[in-house]
Amino acid sequence: MGITKDNHNVTVEGRPVRVVGTTGLVKATWELFEGDELLASTTMVSGSEDLVGTLSTGTEVTAAITQSLVGPTRVVVSAAGETVAEFDGFVA
Repeated sequence: MGITKDNHNVTVEGRPVRVVGTTGLVKATWELFEGDELLASTTMVSGSEDLVGTLSTGTEVTAAITQSLVGPTRVVVSAAGETVAEFDGFVA
């Protein structure tokens, strides 16, 4: 966890999954990766967004992001309808 960037890592079906949040001038940018391949991206000021992508194994993975206006964040990663990881962080 950092003030300008969050980098959360988890393994799903043997594949490396990464959710990255980066502080921006007005909006934070959130990205979902499998390894180095970008699966989904969004920008947000606050609220909730889902990043959804399909792994090379064919499994759909979702990163549910909740970000407050002043920075605290919550990321819940799920695959095949099951929660696989939960992370707290800070991205403004």
